Amino acid sequence: AVAIKGADCAGSFLTALTGIFAECGRVLKPGSGRLAFTFHHWNSNAWADITIALKQAGFKLINAHVVYSEHPISVHIRGLKSIKHDSVLVLARGNSSEVREWEPVKSVDADDSETFCRQCAAVAGWLLGGDYSAAEIRAVWKNIIGEDSQ
Repeated sequence: AVAIKGADCAGSFLTALTGIFAECGRVLKPGSGRLAFTFHHWNSNAWADITIALKQAGFKLINAHVVYSEHPISVHIRGLKSIKHDSVLVLARGNSSEVREWEPVKSVDADDSETFCRQCAAVAGWLLGGDYSAAEIRAVWKNIIGEDSQ
């Protein structure tokens, strides 16, 4: 699944993610199964879609890590305001005893790739742990990141 800007792709990313995460949840071992993947994006809609899809599949964030996704001198990102890091999200379904409480986040710092990814992971954890509708999740992400950060 790839988040692409444009009105013609508006719901396809969310639809694809929802199906992927539902299938991941179906095949995970109950109680101890974990889903881990990396994600980064400057756009609030991409983060909202991933959060909504994870929530619909019943996932909660256990932990998050930030790693380099590409070296800053890479020809793909050199001289650009590209995200140089990935958020590694580790999730469980249901009421796992490992699920932690994430504090509400009021804003993210888009000036630094590592900080941005760390803070976005925390926002996802907070939203997945709460009782928020898809519309509320989307509104929180738009408020925190803005319409299009980069």
